[in-house]
Amino acid sequence: MEAVGWQRLPQTGHLRIYVTGNSESEAIQGVADENLRQPDAAHPLSQAYIDVVVEGGLEYGSDFARELLDTTVGWSRFWLNDRELARRQWVHDLKAAAVDKALMSTWASAEFLTARAFPEMYGERLRPDAAK
Repeated sequence: MEAVGWQRLPQTGHLRIYVTGNSESEAIQGVADENLRQPDAAHPLSQAYIDVVVEGGLEYGSDFARELLDTTVGWSRFWLNDRELARRQWVHDLKAAAVDKALMSTWASAEFLTARAFPEMYGERLRPDAAK
């Protein structure tokens, strides 16, 4: 691990990571990849969670946020826009525009942004049997 700020990393402690299922996860978690779930209609990407992660990355600058997004795998068309007041997200989250700008700056996430669906549209539009 590498510290990205002025604070030193602790000598001991626990590290928590979010794993979606890549070859490194097997070594890290001791779990076979087939047991790790990829985003699907029942378990979509959560825009609210992505906002938290990207906003944290933006605290270290746009270059850091871009690197974070570029090295994230598992982007999916199963993406639920569950922001509070998703159609007027700036009311509750003044950083939503910065998050969307960072997402648009990376080809992987930008490609899937058009699939983001509001909760009321999600069930119908992104059913597993729906046309791609």
